[in-house]
Amino acid sequence: MAEGYIADDSQEQRILRLLESRGGDGWTPAPELARISLQYCSRVNGLRKAGHRIQNRIETVDGVRHGFYRLEREVEQVPLIPEMTVQRWADPEERA
Repeated sequence: MAEGYIADDSQEQRILRLLESRGGDGWTPAPELARISLQYCSRVNGLRKAGHRIQNRIETVDGVRHGFYRLEREVEQVPLIPEMTVQRWADPEERA
């Protein structure tokens, strides 16, 4: 058995770990996924169905197409308007 291989890991789990190890900026070449599963497209599809957001892109170099995959980065939700303290308007005539 290869070093680091865990028999209980599914191919999907191993692909997910590989994509996670690259972070949101690291594209993983398709041949690396093929080392885990020759049917990596099916495994990626299974991960997508499980809710993982996986992006892919294709580059063509000298007429040869090369595929890459990555986990979509989690986008931090930032409010468009900073939180403000809202005070009730007080009518000066009501103070009496």
